[in-house]
Parts: sequence; structure tokens; C-alpha cells
Amino acid sequence: MILVVLVFLGAATVGLRWFFGIEKPAALELPKTAQESTNPADAKAVSAQSLPNHVRREVGKSFTFARGSELRPPGDPSVWIDSLKGAAERGDAEASYSIYLALMDCDMYLKASSPEELQQSRSIGAAPQYEQTVLRKLTECASLDASDMSQIGLWLTKAASQGSIEAQVAYAASPNRILGTEPDEKSEQFREWQGNAIAYLHEAMLKGSIDALANLSNSYMAGVITSRDPIRAYASQLALNEINPNFSSENYRREIAKELSPAQIHRAQELSKKFFTDVTKDAGALQ
Repeated sequence: MILVVLVFLGAATVGLRWFFGIEKPAALELPKTAQESTNPADAKAVSAQSLPNHVRREVGKSFTFARGSELRPPGDPSVWIDSLKGAAERGDAEASYSIYLALMDCDMYLKASSPEELQQSRSIGAAPQYEQTVLRKLTECASLDASDMSQIGLWLTKAASQGSIEAQVAYAASPNRILGTEPDEKSEQFREWQGNAIAYLHEAMLKGSIDALANLSNSYMAGVITSRDPIRAYASQLALNEINPNFSSENYRREIAKELSPAQIHRAQELSKKFFTDVTKDAGALQ
């Protein structure tokens, strides 16, 4: 069933293997954007950028996204979207991402409003307020049609390319929005998504995004965005734990460690220091 849970789309707990039995991708060379972002000067520049209000600072420059339960203002979403389009077309990444969130909000609630879904939500004891919210959103979202909803992936792609940190993380965590429900992993479109996704996650991590680091860790284990690499997955989990123990499960780390030799674990421990530095420290602090 679909019980709408309003959390950050693409948060640290998101898994990246959206279908099973996928062929392991070949090793990917980081796209030029990701390679350039590994330069200390670039990291210093991006870390100096202002962050949106819906973030929570952690260690150093690092942060997590902390959106509330509402992804858009109440009322007619088409009015809200129309008010943002001008800024979005002029290159405003947050405007583009806000359009994506408005469409996502309606998409989730439209799916949750089917009689079957509402009946199942009642059967598991969902609060009456939940059904009221679903029905209110259903009424509000009636102003959007199928052509509007088909633009979800386009707006996410646009926001990510314009530099929204949150959109970059969501882009990597939402392949179905970009590629459709049955992506062809051998297609050029799939390869393009892989390259963009790994570049965006590296860029967002260097800007301080803990969500990006967590999604990178998931990527190294899933082997979908890039080649499977348990050493890097374990190293990034160690870095997440160093930032905040709530960001990494001890059981998950233990499961990854089962695949590693003592020498590989030692290598991961050393590599975790770089991950920690990349996500928490400005370039100036490294000199």
C-alpha cells in the first residue's frame, strides 16, 4: 500500500537498487564536473554559498536537509507552480526544485487517494487526520493534469543541473523519475543518468551534504550508479558515524565488514578520514 510519509525525497536512508537482478555496471570514470569538484579551491567556493533555510548544520560545514511535512504551500498547486516558472526559466535552481516538489506532492497524494489505498490506511490504524489530508490534497491537485505530472522528472533534472544541492541528491536517488519505471541499463540514457548521478553526489558531498555522502555509500553497495565497492561503502559509513552515530547503523556496518578482509577494513578506516574531511571541512582548513 501507499501510506504517504512526508520526508526528504532522497534522504540518507534511501536505497538505490530499485529493481533486482541488474547487471553490474562497468567502472565509470567520473564526469568532468565531478573531477573538477575534487579540487580544494572548488570545494572552498561551493562551501561559501548560502544554504537554504531547510537545512540543519552538523559538524563543520556539513548539513542535512530538514524539510517540514509540507512540500508546497496549501491551496491550488498550479497557481504556486505558475508563480515559480519565470524564476526557474531564468536559472533559479530552488524555484525549479520547488516546482518538482509541488508535482511530487500531488503525485504521492493522488496515488494515496484511491479507495483501495484509503481502505488499507484505515486497516492499519492511520489517524483520521491522514485521510483528511489526502482528500484535501486530492481536491487541490485537481487543477493539474497528466501533462503536468509527466514533467516531474524534467523539473528534477533542471533543478539538479542548475545547482540545487537537494535536487542533485534526489536526482541520484530517483532513477525512475528520470528513466521511467523499467529503465534499460544498457541504454545511453541510463549511462547518462549514471554519470550525472555520481557527479552530483560528489559535488553535493563537497558542499557539505551528509545526504549525498549517505547516498554515495548506498551506491557503492548497490552497484547501480557506479561499480560495487564495499571498501568505499564501509569507509563512508564510518565517516557518517563519526559525524553523528544516528547517521549510520552499526548492524549495517557489520554486514558490509563481513565482505572485507582485515587489510581492506584497515584501508577503509584510512579512506573514511578523507570522506569525513571532504564533507565537513572547508578547503582553507585543509592547508
